[in-house]
Amino acid sequence: MRLAGQYTFRRRILAGVTIVALACATAAISSDEIVLVANSGVSENEVSDQQAQDVFLGKKALWSDGSAIILATLSGGAVHEAFLKTFVGRTPSQFSTYWKKLAFSGKAMEPKAFDTEAELLKFVAERKGAVGYVSSKAAESKDAIAGCKILTK
Repeated sequence: MRLAGQYTFRRRILAGVTIVALACATAAISSDEIVLVANSGVSENEVSDQQAQDVFLGKKALWSDGSAIILATLSGGAVHEAFLKTFVGRTPSQFSTYWKKLAFSGKAMEPKAFDTEAELLKFVAERKGAVGYVSSKAAESKDAIAGCKILTK
């Protein structure tokens, strides 16, 4: 009996530490630490918070020059969660469900999702009209954002 009680206690401690660690990791990213990046050929240089929300919810499909907007998102992580909360007003689950409904109805295709910021930046640099988001740290290197530009608010 004593071993079972010790095992349960250790599991509870481990679960508590894991929850605290995840909460700290998610809370560590602020809106100032997220930047919108677009292909360097995109005509816009500034995007308001409302425009960003419209773009990432598929409500705005064309740039001002008439070219198609191609969305690039991260597949998960603290930057993804912070971006969705701050700019889109959705949780990752809500965002995913929203896009699945649009795709199922034939109204839009789900955004391309990437595991890393480097993959997202490469995609945006190579696709005319592409837009995505990364941490400001990922956008510090000129080499990392070659072919991209940072959209300001």
